[in-house]
Amino acid sequence: MLYLIDSLKSVKMPTLKIIARISLWTLLIKAASYLKSSYIVGSKILFFSGSSIFIPLMGAFNTPALCAAACLVRLAFFNTFGLSTLAFIVPGFCAALYWNMNHWSIRLLLPIACFIAFVCHPVGNQAYTYALYWFIPMALYFVPHKNLFLTALGSTFIAHAVGSAIWIYTVPMTAQMWTDLIPLVAIERLCFAIGMVVGYHAINTVHSFVREKYTALLPIFGYTSPSQS
Repeated sequence: MLYLIDSLKSVKMPTLKIIARISLWTLLIKAASYLKSSYIVGSKILFFSGSSIFIPLMGAFNTPALCAAACLVRLAFFNTFGLSTLAFIVPGFCAALYWNMNHWSIRLLLPIACFIAFVCHPVGNQAYTYALYWFIPMALYFVPHKNLFLTALGSTFIAHAVGSAIWIYTVPMTAQMWTDLIPLVAIERLCFAIGMVVGYHAINTVHSFVREKYTALLPIFGYTSPSQS
């Protein structure tokens, strides 16, 4: 083990850290995608899964650039570019940005833009009540002291807003189908928000364990031991 660590130290560390962290999160997202939760209405093959939790959660632990890189690697190695890109990766990346920054463009302007795009669609205009959910992240922007759960809730509704705005322009659905989803969305997003809180604490717990037991490995993944911080 020590020989392996010494060998890795000979590699340029910034590059190694980037590769290690991207690989780690790509594999984590892929593993989470096997935890299917609910069928996506309007699609014959797509399901929500644990990736709806861990793609946004990347933003809590990584820079936007690393999040984008992990999403691209996830697509390149495990999927094809297509509807799944729009349905999962783009909304998930926007939700990761919500975790990473407190900027008005992500937390306020983006859900407003999604709402406008949705209601401007002929079908969305008839099912505008569905898009009222996106006032949640808008309202949270003005909450001065946000806790972990509220951050997770805002993040999952950003993903929902972006995904729905894309979905209504790419998948044929009736207004009734959209309005029928309103109660399901409440349960689904609440579960995702709780999942993000649990995932956040789980990742921190694993990090603490590794920091205590395998301190020498932490720099490889871009972390530092307590003595180095």
